[in-house]
Amino acid sequence: MLKILNSCSTQVVDTVKNILQGGQSRKDLVPSVIDSIIETLVEKSNEELKQLHGIVAVYRMTKKPPPVRHSHYVSGALCPLKVFVEGERAMTYLTEDRRGKLIEGVAVKINGRYNDLATDIVNTARKI
Repeated sequence: MLKILNSCSTQVVDTVKNILQGGQSRKDLVPSVIDSIIETLVEKSNEELKQLHGIVAVYRMTKKPPPVRHSHYVSGALCPLKVFVEGERAMTYLTEDRRGKLIEGVAVKINGRYNDLATDIVNTARKI
């Protein structure tokens, strides 16, 4: 493209170079923007996961055994991710690859947090 512009004035060539460099700097920001989105979605999911602590109180009062079935907290914790990924802006502005990386990043962090909380709850319930 710059070869074609050689016949143009230096001002035009410099302007085009600046535009191309600006586009590249935006591309360089994409990973940090994705990381920020991941952190925001994980924070929103943590609000749902905090409700897991209520399970301990239920088992203290009722002497029930620890739960063995799947938890509805999982779908609640993944709800912010689902809403974001299926939203119009994500569908418009994120490539399939970037959406996949975003989903994986959020899911891994939420899963780790859920695992930590569930382990604490089961250990606490066993002590009761």
